Amino acid sequence: MKSKICILMLMLCRCAFSQGSTVLPNGNSTLSATFGSERVRVQFHTSTVDAISPASANRKFAQCTYSRSPCSLTGSIEIFWGAYEVFIPRSAYADLGDISTAHLTMSGNVIVLTIQGGDASESYIAKLRFNKQRVLSRQIYSSDDLIHPLEVSQYYITTTN
Repeated sequence: MKSKICILMLMLCRCAFSQGSTVLPNGNSTLSATFGSERVRVQFHTSTVDAISPASANRKFAQCTYSRSPCSLTGSIEIFWGAYEVFIPRSAYADLGDISTAHLTMSGNVIVLTIQGGDASESYIAKLRFNKQRVLSRQIYSSDDLIHPLEVSQYYITTTN
């Protein structure tokens, strides 16, 4: 009995500190992780559309990878570091569709949100690097080559005089 309780406690601890999650194709999904004393939470807001139906034959959905039907569109992604919301430009996620999973890792004082989406030849991996204030960069990789990014975006703070 004592060993069953220990195993159950270990399983509960692993779930509480889970750093990876499935993203629902339609609805709201939350991913959270604790790094030391810092808690990071990511909220995905998605919806589906039947992109291959005759009714939408003349419409093109930029987010759709057309690898699954219905297609899952990303409405928004919100990042919270503790009680503070991290600024995430819409361009960091606006073209990410058919998201299936996401996970968080820490590298120095930067968190990396890794998002996997698409399927088969249309699959991709997006890595959003951020700190407590803002998203710093985004890299898009083919799931076939995780070493050479297909696209790299850097985000800077600009001021006007």
